[in-house]
Amino acid sequence: VVAVLLAALRARDGASEALYRFAAPKLRRQTLDATTFARILENGRYAPLLGHRSSALGDLAQLGDSARQAVTVEAESGTVPYLFALLRGADGVWRLSGISRPDALE
Repeated sequence: VVAVLLAALRARDGASEALYRFAAPKLRRQTLDATTFARILENGRYAPLLGHRSSALGDLAQLGDSARQAVTVEAESGTVPYLFALLRGADGVWRLSGISRPDALE
């Protein structure tokens, strides 16, 4: 799931639709639609994901039906770390439950 999302984010075209399609139900309810995802992606914290030059998957920590995947992207602004949170649904499919930047103050 994370690799598919990173490919969509790198290509830019269809990125918000891909995020929405792979979003866990709670995240879908919070963001409402792909247009909202697009606005969120344009936020300074997430902007380096769009059109990034390259990405690398880091540590994956899984506990039951939740997982966290560390990701580093090389963007125009430099090297940026992210943490992709995932949840496995009753159907066995992993879905995105959030993206955070460990280096950014919340």
